[in-house]
Amino acid sequence: LPADRSSPDCYSGDEGTNLVNSAKSIVRQFSEYDNTLFFTAANEIALNSGDAGYTSLPCVKALVRDVHKFQDSCSAMRSVPLLYAGQDIGSQGRRIVSDYLSCVDEDNGGEHA
Repeated sequence: LPADRSSPDCYSGDEGTNLVNSAKSIVRQFSEYDNTLFFTAANEIALNSGDAGYTSLPCVKALVRDVHKFQDSCSAMRSVPLLYAGQDIGSQGRRIVSDYLSCVDEDNGGEHA
């Protein structure tokens, strides 16, 4: 898998800025509702990349990390879990994705995504 990229690399240009701002807005708005059980990141992103989604994982990891930080910074907001969802790419692919997304990012103060 490619090395983890920092948020500015992932959120470059209007499209990237809109992505992170949109994610934060959705979390802020829907956290108010008791029937919001979780948020999903990267659902079926692999369908668009042609490589089981591997090249998009650094940005998925950065987005999840930044949304978690946003949730932690808003003490008045209800905490709602944020999940990764992707297409089933087989047991070997699931292990690769799971290991990558759950590994500790030493360059970011030892935080998980």
